[in-house]
Amino acid sequence: MDYTIIDAHAHLWLRQDTVVDGLPIRTLENGRSEFMGEIRQMVPPFMIDGVNSAEVFLSNMDYAQVAAAVITQEFIDGIQNDYLSEVVFHYPNRFFVCGMCEFRKPGFLEQAKELIAKGFKAIKIPAQRLLLKEGRVMLNNEEMMQMFHSMEERNVMLSIDLADGATQVSEMEEIIQECPRLKIAVGHFGMVTRSGWKEQIRLARHPNVMIESGGITWLFNDEFYPFKGAVKAIREVADLVGMEKLMWGSDYPRTITAITYKETQQWRDLGTKVGRFLADMTDFYIKAYETTSPHLGGCGLHDPLAVGVAVDPPLVPTLDINMKVDVEGPTRGRTIGDETRLNDPVKTMKVAVGVDVPRFLNEFMTRISGLATKAE
Repeated sequence: MDYTIIDAHAHLWLRQDTVVDGLPIRTLENGRSEFMGEIRQMVPPFMIDGVNSAEVFLSNMDYAQVAAAVITQEFIDGIQNDYLSEVVFHYPNRFFVCGMCEFRKPGFLEQAKELIAKGFKAIKIPAQRLLLKEGRVMLNNEEMMQMFHSMEERNVMLSIDLADGATQVSEMEEIIQECPRLKIAVGHFGMVTRSGWKEQIRLARHPNVMIESGGITWLFNDEFYPFKGAVKAIREVADLVGMEKLMWGSDYPRTITAITYKETQQWRDLGTKVGRFLADMTDFYIKAYETTSPHLGGCGLHDPLAVGVAVDPPLVPTLDINMKVDVEGPTRGRTIGDETRLNDPVKTMKVAVGVDVPRFLNEFMTRISGLATKAE
């Protein structure tokens, strides 16, 4: 590969334990979190302790040949400044980390100064979270502007996610005029599926502003791979501000594999006996998951994924490791990493640590639906 891949938008955290809009967000188990009144699969279920660590991300990055990543922050994950300081200390050539202040109340200017003094080269503002019930925190208020001027003087970058449409664009225009040397990255591709999204994109006509695509596949999640709507939007933005103004971001790690009633309805709509049988059978399977694993919002596809990987191994990133099988005791039959051979340079197994969810689900639905269409 004759070019370097940089991920411009990813997340890391040790534990989620915070409150947003008066609702708790906290890590549970098996990758789940209590999230603002519901249980949500926050990270893939193999992250059983809910720790979204740099080491697991590095394994995924190495597999995908991603050289480095920008680690951003969001209030829903809690403020992770202490952990991210450790991350950049241990992996200075792989991660560029953003510090985050408590912007929802006064006093953040001093916090920002402390973060900059500690070596943070960027500050993140989840500005969409500043439209508070008790009153909006304006991006161009006096304390904010003092912080932006300080950042500009010290060459500290601003990473910012904006509220939908043009809600905060006029405030951003004032910031850009006041601080023309402040480097700014606008996230979530301007909230591309929301009305008025191009108003955010037009900010990149200023020389100090870039657009990054973190969250774009989430915003187009209803389409699944190959995300034709996202591709179309990227081309529109390239025409609007230039391809050189765009940065790719993965929004790692918020994905899991699941099939839902939405997919089974596609089979039912085929109007064939096989289609109806597949839909009825899978709906029964989903109902079982509603009892045993309601947080998934669908059913697992373990065996189909295993077949898919046998045909197309790149569907899953893998970790080279030595394994063992417990043959006695309460864990008899368990296959797990062999802790006695962690440092052995010879690795005999590859363990899947993720999955290309959109591509796999698209392949699965396309192939099964094709058969169901032809069969009677």
